[in-house]
Amino acid sequence: MDRFNTRMQPVMDKVFEECSGRPVDEVRPLLTRHWTADGGNPIPEPHLTQWATAISQGQRIVLQNGG
Repeated sequence: MDRFNTRMQPVMDKVFEECSGRPVDEVRPLLTRHWTADGGNPIPEPHLTQWATAISQGQRIVLQNGG
């Protein structure tokens, strides 16, 4: 899991930099596209909406083991 988080954290950071403060409806597709482009499986609900909402509100997502 640590290896996965290390590989995918830059993806989350890129989406945060591009989308922080933007509407959730704009964040969701960009998050999905970046996440799957770098080898991740699609983000399941409710995580996709939770993460997109947090990014929209200016909160950086930090991937951690166990949630």
